Amino acid sequence: MLNSPWIYCLWPGLTETWVYGRWQGLVWAGGFALLLNTALILHGVWPELVGETIHHSIWYVVTAVWATSTGWSIYRVARGGFQPLDESVEALFHAAQNEYLQGQWHQAEATLLRLLARDARDAEARLMLATLYRHTQQYDAALEAIAKLIKLDAAGRWWAEIQRERRLLADRMGDSDEPNESPQASKPEAAVESEHSEAAPSTEAA
Repeated sequence: MLNSPWIYCLWPGLTETWVYGRWQGLVWAGGFALLLNTALILHGVWPELVGETIHHSIWYVVTAVWATSTGWSIYRVARGGFQPLDESVEALFHAAQNEYLQGQWHQAEATLLRLLARDARDAEARLMLATLYRHTQQYDAALEAIAKLIKLDAAGRWWAEIQRERRLLADRMGDSDEPNESPQASKPEAAVESEHSEAAPSTEAA
């Protein structure tokens, strides 16, 4: 029962912290704890510090914050947004990595998209997606993935890899824009030499 995602919905920020592993949830949970403790102290320890209006108002604020956060968390869990951190991020990333290394492009793309749907700020996953799109010649999608990647706060950590990927993508797009060569020019050099040798007269026969 304690592992149920519904339990975490009862404290603001706990779903984000414990289930999704996001530090923003820790800030939210700590802020609510501070607000609740302030209300308790003003009500039971030093009630003379504030007037009756503030006594009532602060409890209205505590109730509103709790109800809003709990309702939003329940809504997310009910929609199926709950996934434990090891399943939604770590396991999905490793699965996508294995599929990528095996050349299973479609499976890897689907796995990365599922991962990014749960954590759109995963810079490493988005970089892998851009590389995958380059390999599968989906150049517009690769450019879009890079554009989204460089807007992330974590992009600085991967800046060298991002620049390398942009260069490789530019080279690949440049190659695809070159006009097709004529059939004669596209023949292997050995085949051309063979044709010339067959057309030339034999010196031994002479």
